[in-house]
Amino acid sequence: MIGAGDRDPLAFPDPDVLHLDRDPNPHLGFGRGSHSCLGSMVGRLEARVVLSVLTSRNALLRLDGEPVVRPSATLRGLRNLPVARA
Repeated sequence: MIGAGDRDPLAFPDPDVLHLDRDPNPHLGFGRGSHSCLGSMVGRLEARVVLSVLTSRNALLRLDGEPVVRPSATLRGLRNLPVARA
């Protein structure tokens, strides 16, 4: 299952926790060459914009409801992550 690729507890302590500063970080990412994700550039741009806006506003965020998991047989992720200013 491709969604389990970056969630191996032998490679990543606490694989279900987001660690932006994880080191080492041998993740699969968007792949390379013929296996490169077509949307990788858009995904990187979206992440850069969101993270720069959040950090530029010094936004302290808190969870404001239950995360909603996106049902999928191949990839894991959230459909909704409600947050509010702390």
